[in-house]
Amino acid sequence: MAASVKFLVPFAWLVSLGEQFERRAAPAIAQPAVSFVIDEVFAAAMTIMTVAAADAPAQTALLPWLLIGGWFAGFAAVLFCWWLQWAPIRSVLRRAVPTELGPDYETAGLVVMSSRSTFEPGVVGGE
Repeated sequence: MAASVKFLVPFAWLVSLGEQFERRAAPAIAQPAVSFVIDEVFAAAMTIMTVAAADAPAQTALLPWLLIGGWFAGFAAVLFCWWLQWAPIRSVLRRAVPTELGPDYETAGLVVMSSRSTFEPGVVGGE
């Protein structure tokens, strides 16, 4: 049962939940003076990389919503298919009439219905 239930939760939600508990990095150690010179040399390259990185979160923020929307669309499609398969059975059950099987059969507490449809015998319902 637990293995089946895990498929009801979208994977994107589990990933975002795991990101809440990720380990935080230790605070940065003070850098020596030489590193400041290197930072000035590579400042232009870093500016280009930060501009590209600034655009990335906007695109990645859309991806989880698309995944969740796709998951719900698939879920709705599966429910609709199940409903389409059950619709003929429910209409046959509405037209069926109770039938007595006779004393040879033990039907204590069981309601036996009969219909003129071409469906094969089946057990439907229960409590």
